[in-house]
Amino acid sequence: MTRHVPTVFDGRLADPSDTVQGMRVRALLQVATWLLGRPGTLHDLLDLVNAQHFLESRETTHQRSSSWPTLEGFCRYLREPVPAEFTLAPVNSVAGLLHWRVLYLLAALLQPRDRLYWMEQFAFPPTVVESLPEAVDSHFHPDRLRRAAYIHGTMEDVLALGVEQQVVRLKLKHVMASFCDPETYQSSRDVDTFPPEVIVAVGIHPKHAANPKRFLTDALERLSSLLTNPRVVAIGEVGLGYSVDQADWWYQMKLLPKLLPIIRENKVLVLHCRGITGDNGMKAHLLLLHLLKPLSRQQRIQLHAFNGNQLVVGWWLEVFPNTHFSFNRSVENFTPEQVAAVVSMPEDLLLIETDAPYFTRPHMRFSAPAKIGDVAAMLAGLRGVTTPYILEFTTRNAINMFGEIPTGQVAL
Repeated sequence: MTRHVPTVFDGRLADPSDTVQGMRVRALLQVATWLLGRPGTLHDLLDLVNAQHFLESRETTHQRSSSWPTLEGFCRYLREPVPAEFTLAPVNSVAGLLHWRVLYLLAALLQPRDRLYWMEQFAFPPTVVESLPEAVDSHFHPDRLRRAAYIHGTMEDVLALGVEQQVVRLKLKHVMASFCDPETYQSSRDVDTFPPEVIVAVGIHPKHAANPKRFLTDALERLSSLLTNPRVVAIGEVGLGYSVDQADWWYQMKLLPKLLPIIRENKVLVLHCRGITGDNGMKAHLLLLHLLKPLSRQQRIQLHAFNGNQLVVGWWLEVFPNTHFSFNRSVENFTPEQVAAVVSMPEDLLLIETDAPYFTRPHMRFSAPAKIGDVAAMLAGLRGVTTPYILEFTTRNAINMFGEIPTGQVAL
């Protein structure tokens, strides 16, 4: 949130002091003065927000949301009534001005010079941000996440999703944005506008393999062009997915060889490999290994959403020793054989991902990069270490894998 909004609104201040609450009030009143052209009250600002009609959506902040204590606490500080539920369409309480969607709207309405002043004047406290552990979400789908969340905002809006429901507080050092649906490829110019912490993978998901030849030819040309952008550090996800209709398998095996000529050692190869629903995927992994043998033995590979066993790990490392294995929330449903692979894997080969919008918490529509701490906590439980330790070495592994990129870091 802190890229365009003062840190005094940081959601990690779960039990803010009166000093913090007072700064929040002053920050909001300053915005009211700028936007109204005169001194105004918080209720004036609330009326202005509702008049914009930019927050009309299906999302409502209900009593059971983790943001409830923050909003309730602000009501108590202001001696305002606490509603039965907090809503966003319309915003029904001045406490709703603290919701990240509202704050982003206010930031967007400000002039750039005023926004910069706002952020600098109401920055508090920087030590909170600096003390948080870093994390890398090594695989998520921003295009699919936008659809799941019913938003049409910027990449920064996507990265802000789920912050208020976050359990493990952290800083996102990098996120790997995977675009593997040709119809939602970004232009090279669009990629250049992404926040600096975003790195990009572009590929053709195996589910597209049965598309017409013209569709695939066009996708391959656009993919090759995007790979010239330095922000695109990986090709993927590509691979085999046998959880689909068996009639499509042949098309997948025909598509993959067409991708091999554009794969280069300076780009990470992000692989999707799934067996028939319900099996352990060993046959799919063996076939994929066979199809990829023309590649350099030194090719850096990320086996995304890995769910194989120790035997599969051994196969990949024998053929491609620079393979990393990436895990998400699916580990909570792993068999003992799969858990053994997680536990025995050398830590320098392990990555974590959300695969957002997939692998959600119960009763939630979507996952998001802000939830990467959940995955770290699950792996920590399986491996018998702490969550910060998992975050530390998976962040280091991701940087070694994808390369160090200057970052502004998203504080969550």
